[in-house]
Amino acid sequence: MTSRPINKYFSRRCGIAQLGSRATCLALCLMLTVLLAGRQTRAESSEAGNHGSAIEQLATELGDESFAVRERAMDELWKLGERALPALRRVQAADDIEASERASELIGYISVGLLYDSPAEVKEMVMRFFQSNEDGKTIIVHKLISMDRWRQVMALARLEKDAGLGERISRICWKHKLASVVGSALARGDHATVHEIFALMGDHD
Repeated sequence: MTSRPINKYFSRRCGIAQLGSRATCLALCLMLTVLLAGRQTRAESSEAGNHGSAIEQLATELGDESFAVRERAMDELWKLGERALPALRRVQAADDIEASERASELIGYISVGLLYDSPAEVKEMVMRFFQSNEDGKTIIVHKLISMDRWRQVMALARLEKDAGLGERISRICWKHKLASVVGSALARGDHATVHEIFALMGDHD
């Protein structure tokens, strides 16, 4: 089934205008995930080992003699997020001081869910989030949503130690942003974004 028929199916059978229902949207996401899974090739599983080797290489480059190489490695590892943590922890524990310091910095950023493309204002809010009470965290969440930083909000919801608060943050994000994002993505056939949101929702569904 091609992308266009899938999009028409969702539009005709479910009605994009009715996607305000969170349960309906997630059901659609699940259906879409199953459909897209059938398109995956065996080559994807064989690439896993290659990705692991590439991450290890980038981690090693944190101690490279070239400043430009070290900076590029930091950027790429930060983009990889949690997938880079095992390699970063190995470098952090090694003897190379430069590489260890850079690895520690990245571990800190990734561990608090700070995304690579975050501007300074967002970075400050994320750091403040973990020092705030529930009311303060809620204010920060609404501010991030208003800045269209829903990926950052979902990262914070996942990392929140209070499971109940994490669930509430997820629901706030769904109500004020994700429901409309999913609707728009389905309308234009952007299955990648729908799949990403479904994955980010995780246990908060």
